[in-house]
Amino acid sequence: MLSGSINSVEEKWIIFFKETENHERKCQLLKLCEYLFAIPAHNATVERVFSLMSAQWTDERNRLLPETMESILQCQVNYKMTCAEFYKYVKGEKELLKKAKSSEKYGHPSTSAIN
Repeated sequence: MLSGSINSVEEKWIIFFKETENHERKCQLLKLCEYLFAIPAHNATVERVFSLMSAQWTDERNRLLPETMESILQCQVNYKMTCAEFYKYVKGEKELLKKAKSSEKYGHPSTSAIN
């Protein structure tokens, strides 16, 4: 059922739930696993995000909107490409370049409902 190439506990549980036939027992156990995996075992990720935020939200950049800071942090935490890889990627995405050159990027969803 479980191969030796599985790296994480989460992957093992995913395979287990995909292959389990008893839906009633599976449902109960799934709720328990969802609860347990929602609680981080440590706060290293949170500490890292606060550290990244402190590096960005400096005295010189103190007027950043919380939404802007959120976007910067999401890119830093979730984006894994190097600058060179990102440059290559963007150069190949004509639609993305078109939107970046337009004024569309300056619209914010919360302000579009007002206008």
